[in-house]
Amino acid sequence: MKDYYNILQVSPDADTAEIKKSFRRLATLYHPDKNPDPSAHYLFQEINEAYQIIGDNQQRQWYDLKRMYVVAEPVPISYTPPVQPRRPPPAYKPRQRVHIDLRPYVVFARGMSWICLIFCLLLVVDYLLPKPFSEEPVLGVRIMHQTGKIVVTTPRRVMTMPMTGNFIIDLSKYTPVSIYRTPLFGSVVKAELKGMEAPTENNIYGSLVFFPVLLFILSLLGVVIRNNIELIVNFGIASSIILIITLFLIFVVFRL
Repeated sequence: MKDYYNILQVSPDADTAEIKKSFRRLATLYHPDKNPDPSAHYLFQEINEAYQIIGDNQQRQWYDLKRMYVVAEPVPISYTPPVQPRRPPPAYKPRQRVHIDLRPYVVFARGMSWICLIFCLLLVVDYLLPKPFSEEPVLGVRIMHQTGKIVVTTPRRVMTMPMTGNFIIDLSKYTPVSIYRTPLFGSVVKAELKGMEAPTENNIYGSLVFFPVLLFILSLLGVVIRNNIELIVNFGIASSIILIITLFLIFVVFRL
């Protein structure tokens, strides 16, 4: 039910003159010829309709009775669950792959691969060349029965050799030990002690030959590969690291 008093902006107790005065004011304000607002036409019709009802005494009496006894329809109550505050999603930033231009490092990496490959060839030549020998006095001999090896101590080194035959620890009977070393890098590869000849394990050609073999494979791949810049650089870096480890074993560990 429309509230005509509210449309004309008067109270329900307003007299006829007050209603007429408010109608004229609103009609002038919302007349389509004077108000270009698109909604003014609709408001002007509402104002006319309201004045036709409450501007006429008989119509107003019927309207007041209906307005007094009209029971408002109950408004359905709907339950709205409380809105739980949403946690802001964790800031996720996709990992962006950092692209590094490796082209300036190709020449250096390939050069290191060539150096490592030449070093591997020198190791092969060093192992195949005739090996000069020198004699060193024996300070001690220790037999390790559990492993079947002999530990020979000289003033310059401690050598581990596989044990062959029966051994009697009597230093007075031992002649100086003959040490055979490679001509280029001086690695001890063989020792003769009282007629017993055995390879030693304290060299890069023995138990740690894995490093030269790995160095050869990595450096060869670094030289052979042509089109993949990333692999060339990676093999060059890996070869350089293995080269440093191999040199450390040859000139530091096995020279002690």
